[in-house]
Amino acid sequence: MAGVPSHVAEDTSPRDPHAIPAKPPPEPPFDAAEGPSLRDPRHAGAKPPSDVAEDPSLRDPRHIGAKPPPDLPSGVTKDPSLPVPSHSGAKSPPATPSDVAEDPSPPVPRHSGAKPPSDPPSDFAEDPSLPVPRHTGAESPPAALPPQLEPLGVRLRRAPVTAGLLGLCIVLYAITFVATLAHAADPLDTALRSLWTLSLTDSTDIFRQLGALELSRVWLDGEWWRVATTGLLHGSLLHLVLNSIALLSVGEWIEQAWGHFRTFALFTLASIGGALASLAWCESPIVLGASAGILGEAGALWLARRWGSLELQEELAPISATSLAILILVCLGLGLAVPGIAQAGHLGGLAAGLLLGGACVARARWLRAALSLALALLLGGLAWLGAHPTHRTNYYAILGFRLLADERPADALILFNKGLERDPENANFSNAVAYQLAVDGLELDRAESLSLAALQPNHLNTSYLDTSDGSGVGKDEPKLEPASCKQPHGSQTTASPSSTSTSPAAPRPPYPEAAPLAPR
Repeated sequence: MAGVPSHVAEDTSPRDPHAIPAKPPPEPPFDAAEGPSLRDPRHAGAKPPSDVAEDPSLRDPRHIGAKPPPDLPSGVTKDPSLPVPSHSGAKSPPATPSDVAEDPSPPVPRHSGAKPPSDPPSDFAEDPSLPVPRHTGAESPPAALPPQLEPLGVRLRRAPVTAGLLGLCIVLYAITFVATLAHAADPLDTALRSLWTLSLTDSTDIFRQLGALELSRVWLDGEWWRVATTGLLHGSLLHLVLNSIALLSVGEWIEQAWGHFRTFALFTLASIGGALASLAWCESPIVLGASAGILGEAGALWLARRWGSLELQEELAPISATSLAILILVCLGLGLAVPGIAQAGHLGGLAAGLLLGGACVARARWLRAALSLALALLLGGLAWLGAHPTHRTNYYAILGFRLLADERPADALILFNKGLERDPENANFSNAVAYQLAVDGLELDRAESLSLAALQPNHLNTSYLDTSDGSGVGKDEPKLEPASCKQPHGSQTTASPSSTSTSPAAPRPPYPEAAPLAPR
């Protein structure tokens, strides 16, 4: 046949003019030889011609990320939809190594449907052996009292007992504040002082009427109900705000873990335990505040987080037992460092809360019974000691000043003498008794000796010097005039709480160890 080389056999079988020949010519041009990796993707299963040298450096372009051979036409690399030239003897354009090196973008695989190298395989996320990254964010570490993230209204509705206690504290303080301003000689000054001071000294009668724990009222009048009501009263706005924040922070966790009834019982019994401890220790003529109940709740919460059941500890997981214990110790340390705080009330409330919380946490029946009995013994023992705390010198001072307010000076002197016999080295008590004896014109010789005894350890104390000057003036006069008697200096208080009901001619002396109002 004309135009056919003699060394190539002529194929007489009919063929499709558009079909790709099954085999390439036996002698393809030298520069058109292709490696086995440069197959047409439409014929992925076709074998390469046996007489074409295979280049082992060439990779199969079907692999993801593989680069095409350098001798492929540039148009094929950029557009995989273009047809691949057949092996009919056409020469491929010469390779351009410089163009390939300068193109930093990865080549597109020739087979259709392949994803770019930057995309992971579709079955990557479905492989259970591979870790799936989580984007939920790192959990915050436990804290002493982590704040709830819900709005305040939602938190209060979820803890109705705590919300009710907060409401009572706020309402009672508002009543005290308004009544104090109504009877104050200088309402503006009283309002300013009530913001940061720890006592509203002008509100003694109001506190007494609202149920504050006035120790002499329990000793002389038997008003034991005050130990249950004093935990709802506060002596200043600062006192109210601090206790309200603490009550909400602790109470909502207690109510969430133990329910409404146990929360109410825990706060009430802890508050009563603190009031009985203040009564037994004779801390101050008047004691008030919710700190005893709050510390009782905090102690029970610490026990629940530390030794509660697995379900209870999981419920309280955001709370750190160690941080909560440190916070409790800091509160007790402040009670020791800051004068005028009823520290015995704090300790009594904490002890009652620990015993009741332990009874709620204990799994053994005998342990629950033992802790409940210990709580009953604690409250009963404090009540027995508080009924007649003759072991404390403050008992004789507080009760003696109350008897003087009730115009019973003879009984008051008996109590003063008992207190001096019990603690003759107490210079503060000696000075207070000497001052009152001089003011009332009673036993002026004894008043002078007591004032001189108080001056011996500290002869430069201005308060003791004023008392000594007053006790030695006009022994033949029946009573010292109030104008000639200066109020002693350097003491914590200016008058005993009973002084509001006494005559102006008999001002009450201060007694530093018995402040008129002790918040807790």
